[in-house]
Amino acid sequence: MYKIKLEDLKISSIFNPFYLIFFSSIINYIFQINFVNNDWSAFSLFNINYVNDLDGIFLLSGLGMIFGYMLNLLLINKNFINKNFLFINKVKLNNDTKTISILIAIGVILVQYYLGSANLYNLYLGGATPQDVEIAIENSPFGLHGIAMLVAFCGIIIWHFNRLIKNNEFNNKLLFLVLCIYFLSYGKAQGFVYLAISYILEPSSLKSTLKKVSCAALIIACIFLTTRILRNQGSDFNFSIEWLLRIMLGPYFGSPIVNTYYAYSESMWEYGWPIFFISMIPSKLINIKSYLADLPDPTSPLGITGAALLFGGPYFVFIYTVLVTCLSVYMFNKSKLIFSFRLFLPFLMVSCIFSMMYNHFMNLTFFWIPLLFCYIISKRYVHLNK
Repeated sequence: MYKIKLEDLKISSIFNPFYLIFFSSIINYIFQINFVNNDWSAFSLFNINYVNDLDGIFLLSGLGMIFGYMLNLLLINKNFINKNFLFINKVKLNNDTKTISILIAIGVILVQYYLGSANLYNLYLGGATPQDVEIAIENSPFGLHGIAMLVAFCGIIIWHFNRLIKNNEFNNKLLFLVLCIYFLSYGKAQGFVYLAISYILEPSSLKSTLKKVSCAALIIACIFLTTRILRNQGSDFNFSIEWLLRIMLGPYFGSPIVNTYYAYSESMWEYGWPIFFISMIPSKLINIKSYLADLPDPTSPLGITGAALLFGGPYFVFIYTVLVTCLSVYMFNKSKLIFSFRLFLPFLMVSCIFSMMYNHFMNLTFFWIPLLFCYIISKRYVHLNK
């Protein structure tokens, strides 16, 4: 048995979900509209004329976040820390680390088989594009990629668990390698973001944490640039400052704002409920592209503000951001008391950081099922006594 204290795993308050959600959604919106006429702006890239219609919507969204944070402080938050020892069954954890590595490796083989010519080899040698991968995924057996993704997420949780208790043995390093191969096979950066955030959230001093954040941000930026290049293999990449601004601040951070603005301007209210709930339903059962095809950038969704706006109008934006912020801050505070919430922090942080782009809080694969995994894994390995 290995023993730890949750108070030894606490992280800096700079990771409070309120700050992350507010910065992601509101500060990003303010930044985008202040540079709306620049050539690299997403509004310029998609020839959208901005006339300040969304200021009131994002004001409601920001007020909802502030109210949700205050509500948590007043009604829910008790800033206690669990100072009791938790006992970890390392033998069982090590055995399961090997098992999950094997399962992910099997998943990689099956996924590569059904991707056909859009496999890992062709993807990075120019014989296939991420769009080809997405088409191959659509034509694969029902549930294959969803189950493989959930197994990989379970692997991330176990890898993070091992790192938290400094159990960085060969098995955990092998698990990390298998996870990297799995995420590389899709030509997407999301999986590496979870690994990077898990690394950042390992307990360390504030100075060390800031170094980790800087390092992880640089790595994530490089991965995003790589995937953007893969998606636009016929484009001219000159790697100038203007090109970097166009790639990073335009499509990635600006497209969700443009999509939200366009959807609101065109009164696309009838699409509201599918966009809000669509991530709760397997993509094989509902064609998400039919609901996003009319958006200026259909590859980039609407984020929590846009999804809430189309689902229930301006007033629901306020209600939903209150609920999301209150829930997120509650989970963050509970991570000081309950180990399963501490394990879940990487998924919570990613949901908050990318809240301007994705509505992960209504997503089974990226939020609720990983939360269930964290509960099960915590129950399996963690005990209050020997």
